[in-house]
Order: sequence, then C-alpha cells, then structure tokens
Amino acid sequence: MNRFEIAGLTVDMDPHMSMLKNRARHYANHKAGEADITIPYREEWYREKSKLHPTLTFEENEYVWSGEEFYLKLLLFRGFMLHASAVVYDGNAYLFSAPSGTGKSTHTSLWLQRYPGSYILNDDKPAIRLLDRKFYACGTPWSGKYDISRNELVPVAGLAFIERDEANRITTMSSHTALFKLLSQTVRPYDPRFMDKLLDLLDVFLTEVPIYYLGCNITMEAPETAYNAMKKR
Repeated sequence: MNRFEIAGLTVDMDPHMSMLKNRARHYANHKAGEADITIPYREEWYREKSKLHPTLTFEENEYVWSGEEFYLKLLLFRGFMLHASAVVYDGNAYLFSAPSGTGKSTHTSLWLQRYPGSYILNDDKPAIRLLDRKFYACGTPWSGKYDISRNELVPVAGLAFIERDEANRITTMSSHTALFKLLSQTVRPYDPRFMDKLLDLLDVFLTEVPIYYLGCNITMEAPETAYNAMKKR
C-alpha cells in the first residue's frame, strides 16, 4: 500500500485509478510506523457501486467510496466531514456549506478576488478535526468536481450556511437549527457507535464554533458581509 498524510493522520491506501492517484499525490508521505487509517482497495465493492450508480464511472466510484470510508474512520480520531467550501484568510478557515448547486464555491471564489492572499483549502469536503480543544479544517484529496485542496490544517473561525438572496445579510444561527443543518451536510453512519461519536463531536462543535445563516448574491459585497461578521476579533 501507499502511505499518505491526510488531516494530520497517517493513511495507508492503494489508489488504482488516475482520479484518486492524481488527487492523493499531494498527500504522499513516507512516515514509518503503523497507519492510523487503512483504506484497502475494494474492486468488487466499487463494481457493485458502479451498478447501483451507473452515472458514475468505475474510476469515480473508487474516488467517492474511498472518501466515504476515510470520513467514516475519521470519526475515530475526533473528526468529521463537512460538505462545504473552506476558504483561508488571515490564518483562519471560513466554512461555507449548502446543498449542491446553491453556490458555495461561487461565494468562496469571490473571496479570492476580494481578499488577496486568500485561498481554498478544500472546495467540497474538508475534514474537520478537534485537536487540543480547537477545531481545524483540513484539506483532503476528496475535494469535489475540481481538484482544489491543500494539505494543511487551519483553525476554524466560523461556519455559514448559504442561501441565495437578492441582498447580502448574515445572522447567527441557533444550535438547534445548526445541528440539523450539520447532519444534512455530513456522513451519517448507520452504525450506532459511529453515530454516537458524530453527535458527541457535533455537540462540541456547536459550542466552540460560531455558526451563521448567510443570504447572499454574487457581488463583492457578499464576501465583505461574511468576513466582517465571521472574522476573529
């Protein structure tokens, strides 16, 4: 197996197809010792998934389901996946989550224009880990349609759930509402033991990370509205 360092964890994985190989190459690592996470190559499983999801190629199924396995095992290391675009500015990660097609990547692309020096950490599925009582956003090879990710861990400043709006406005979100939003944008395990770990972790996340509702358009005022509310003071 090949060895990688992903989200601060040593991962053994054996990519076969070019999509996963190319996206994982930035995470290659030759650290000795036992792996934290092992993701075996599951050819028959990927072929079964290809039958169930015929719109995806075999290569895409390897990519998607290896990521699913990583994010499930991540729960054993106080981490979870968030369907979000993570943009980094001023040394902090700002997370923007929404159902596919809402415009989270469009919004974070505006940050790159408005704030020189900002960059995308992961454009679709950052890992979120609790380390030393602080949450970090982490790049991973599983970054959506486009290969936009960096192998870094960056402190989380805040999370905003996006909706399209004619005007730009941002308000804080209640923990009750935020929990259901979070559960709709992460991997929800069938195994009760893993689900308990996820719920415990989200409970801490809700107390430690400011969470917002962001209604926004595609003007330069949108990233300004978000940053002015979410930046650490």
